[in-house]
Amino acid sequence: MSNIVVQPVQNQAIIRATEIAERLDLPLVTQSDPGQQFVLEVSVEGLAIRDRRQVRIGE
Repeated sequence: MSNIVVQPVQNQAIIRATEIAERLDLPLVTQSDPGQQFVLEVSVEGLAIRDRRQVRIGE
């Protein structure tokens, strides 16, 4: 199991997320998996890397 996965955060970003996952040879997930430490979130606005161990403030 990879320590990082690619996840689209909007339906409109699925194609872009799929392309990025293939290019980086990373698994693509469509649902949150608390077992993954890092998530590369793909949206139509851009990319974000999240460390699931860190508390997200203000959300």
